[in-house]
Amino acid sequence: MRYLLWLLCGYWLLSLAAYADPLATSAPMIPVLNRPIAANHPVALNRPVSSSQTTPPEPEPDAQPVDVNVSLFINKIYGVNTLEQTYKVDGYIVAQWSEKPRKTPQGKPLVVENAQIERWITRGLWVPTLEFINVVGSPDIGNKRLMLFPDGRVIYNARFLGTFSNDMDFRLFPFDHQQFVLELEPFSFNNQQLRFNSVRVYNENIDNEEIDEWWVRGNAQTRISDVRYDHLSSVQPNQNVFSRITVQLDAVRNPSYYLWSFILPLGLIIAASWSVFWLESFAERLQTSFTLMLTVVAYAFYTSNILPRLPYTTIIDQMIIAGYGSIFAAILLIIFAHHRKMRGVGGEWLIRRCRLIFPLGILVISGVLIARGVSL
Repeated sequence: MRYLLWLLCGYWLLSLAAYADPLATSAPMIPVLNRPIAANHPVALNRPVSSSQTTPPEPEPDAQPVDVNVSLFINKIYGVNTLEQTYKVDGYIVAQWSEKPRKTPQGKPLVVENAQIERWITRGLWVPTLEFINVVGSPDIGNKRLMLFPDGRVIYNARFLGTFSNDMDFRLFPFDHQQFVLELEPFSFNNQQLRFNSVRVYNENIDNEEIDEWWVRGNAQTRISDVRYDHLSSVQPNQNVFSRITVQLDAVRNPSYYLWSFILPLGLIIAASWSVFWLESFAERLQTSFTLMLTVVAYAFYTSNILPRLPYTTIIDQMIIAGYGSIFAAILLIIFAHHRKMRGVGGEWLIRRCRLIFPLGILVISGVLIARGVSL
């Protein structure tokens, strides 16, 4: 009877253990990786850092950095905000590395998804965090998956959606070219501990297709570099260099909207200012010129809302300046011709010549500006 009671108690304890940890009966435990980085180890994307990973382990003197191969699939680029210099990217990231061989059920790859990944981490699976450097706020990480192979390979796959930022050059606006950039970097581990080995980018869905008002041109350019953070020198001497992946997609703005909505109205305003050379009354000439000058000023305020405050002029700015110059020059010529007429010296011949000189001058200036923007 006593032995029977011992058996019942043991069975009861085993049942409680299985209920408390379902993973204990579903899959064997991965070998605990509570050691400094010596071979290849796993990577995760923008995962909240657990208590065991707040301080990265110090590498062994003869340890080799983790070699991580990264693939990015750009599903969509949209929501380009010229004023804030931001853009949204929807894509997938795949990181692959190798570890020591492990036991898996029936020798097949073990797939762990979403919340289960954190449970494996708390049980000893070392997974450092990768983060996008130029993301605005925190990206939305959808589904994520971790595949563990018997030969030691580990593949981490996650979908991300985030708003990214990059410095844009608007000198040729609205005929400008911009770069959509993604920068990926480990959060805690320097290049002596973790190193990017290769990167591949797939963007078949957006290659040579329109993204709102943008056309993506060519293949994505990738670069793996080392970045030094001087503010970490006092905390981690000789360990302040981190490996970084930079992905760049070149895009060309489709200027059709700006041609019809901005450049054409400006051209009509400037052309209307030439009508003063056909008016006979001096007062009407001045009134028309000043009215159109104020119209160009209002137009300049309107166009200033589509771009950030810049320390340089864009092509549209230069066209507006040409409009200012044309109307102001017309006002000076009208006053000069009227002054000559009041003195009894003929001045209408100058007005008649301006009927041809002003349109030709504006056409040449506008043509040069547009040709420069389109050709570059």
